[in-house]
Amino acid sequence: MTLSDSKPHIFSIFGVPPVAFHQAVARLREFDLELITTAPNVRYSVTTTAGEVFEIDSPAKLSRGYASFDYELTGYREGDLVKLDMLVAGEPVDALSLIIHQEHAYTRGRSLVEKMRKLIPRQLFEVPIQAAIGNKVIARETVKALGKNVLAKCYGGDITRKRRQSRDSSGSLPRRPQGG
Repeated sequence: MTLSDSKPHIFSIFGVPPVAFHQAVARLREFDLELITTAPNVRYSVTTTAGEVFEIDSPAKLSRGYASFDYELTGYREGDLVKLDMLVAGEPVDALSLIIHQEHAYTRGRSLVEKMRKLIPRQLFEVPIQAAIGNKVIARETVKALGKNVLAKCYGGDITRKRRQSRDSSGSLPRRPQGG
């Protein structure tokens, strides 16, 4: 589902020390922006969402806190936006849905699905986690099912009983010959 909507357009000045200048420019090139570089400041113009402003600010971390980040809103521009839905066990979770630029949808969906797989604890059944745009699933991970512990009820006593219980539950019993 493609949304034709306007996104805020900002003009930013990023003051950075000469030591971290090249690292900051390399990080900023990951975004869809018009770079106007002049040392020691990096000036750029970018169409962005409010949440992406904090991601753009991340090069300040490269300079160990010695950088400054300033921006001003210059207006709104059209952008190709899509609604990225997160599905857990086949059900959409509205709280995790977000509207994002079409170019960044796959990478953002993939990273969210991987993070959620690590956060959701294992259940007695498989839990599929999916990122979808409309009806098209763009990323999927599965939280594996927890195996049943058949030896939990066997405590102490003879070890042969535990071995027999383990063997019987694994389905490795010899088959009886079929008579006919």
